[in-house]
Amino acid sequence: MPARLQLQATEPGATAHACGLTLSAHAGAVLTVQSVRERMLGQLGDVLTSQLPVAVRVQLKGDALERSRQFERFCALLAVGLQAAGAPRDLLELTCAAADLAPARAWEARQRRLGPGVVNCLLDAQTLNNPVLLLELWRLRHENNLRVALSPAVSSACSLLASEPAQHVLPESGTQVPGETAWLMSSLDAANYLASDGTIALEAMCDEAVRLFDAAEECFEALRWPTAAMRQDAWLNRRIVVRLQGTGQLVAQAGLDPACLGTLRTVANMVVTLRSVLVQRSMQVARRAETLPAIAAGSPRYAGAQDDLQLAWQKRWIDAVRRSALRHRNLLVMSPWSLFPAASADFRYLNLLPLLTLADAHEFRRDLSIASWNYNKFNNFYMRCWAGLSAGESNYVVAERL
Repeated sequence: MPARLQLQATEPGATAHACGLTLSAHAGAVLTVQSVRERMLGQLGDVLTSQLPVAVRVQLKGDALERSRQFERFCALLAVGLQAAGAPRDLLELTCAAADLAPARAWEARQRRLGPGVVNCLLDAQTLNNPVLLLELWRLRHENNLRVALSPAVSSACSLLASEPAQHVLPESGTQVPGETAWLMSSLDAANYLASDGTIALEAMCDEAVRLFDAAEECFEALRWPTAAMRQDAWLNRRIVVRLQGTGQLVAQAGLDPACLGTLRTVANMVVTLRSVLVQRSMQVARRAETLPAIAAGSPRYAGAQDDLQLAWQKRWIDAVRRSALRHRNLLVMSPWSLFPAASADFRYLNLLPLLTLADAHEFRRDLSIASWNYNKFNNFYMRCWAGLSAGESNYVVAERL
């Protein structure tokens, strides 16, 4: 297995990387059942010694005190087991729902028992309305390794596919995804596409996105995913995505006012165009190769004799596939943190948050310092993020006419 599944794209300096592994672990079972414990520690030891990052979604049961104790003991067990296997602990991330365990407790237990590393905290509508929990997170806002993720689902670029619940976080990238899914990701920095006249060099940006996409498509078959579940997902869903970053930096360099509705429209047009180009490219690949297997798996099937209504429905489905079928389930990833300039947490850039609804999945890794934010700004940011992402998700539950 390659050290980081790092792939060199067709042009020097451009890379696509296969994201790491996400696993689930029921802490109670791991702590009490030897076979479960040995299987988990064996798998983690093998993967981590191969230098592949892993994020474990820890499931906890019982009352608040019992869940806290379970997590502490789980971290202690991991520390002993990974040390015995000679596996690096800094490549191990832990993911917990804030509803199960207070973020401060999860963070402290991780650092104390396993040493420095990432904790991913999943928020939902209930926990976002808990002022005590949000105050905890605000006090820990200087810790970039405590990631707060709140995207309820991963949507699809194909209108024939439903959204998927996202209860895991990809290691390193911080993208919220379904568990044990296989993602090949390229990065595109929008800040590199400001023309000399101050306009956005949209054609050049789209050309680069297609080049990155094609390079990743060429590399996809050569990847050896580490688990059977990831190999199945890679075949079924073919998740080749472009990660769009630097949007806020582009706005700043262009001298645009982030509080102006016209700025939002300009940048939204950029993202819509980029997304459309990727969708068209995926359609072209589907026509040249084959339709995404996940679409075929969703085809209506009827056993035995079929009446006129069933035959008509099947015909509509076939026509819809002919019009809309893609070769890839997901195509575009964005981060709320990419909407800010590189070194500024200027609160005016929150006006760009509606752009997140244009992405299929969302990344929550943060390099930007928000030390200057007071509690009200911190709370406002996450409330507006949740409102935007939830509204975007609700748009996908309405069936498209076939």
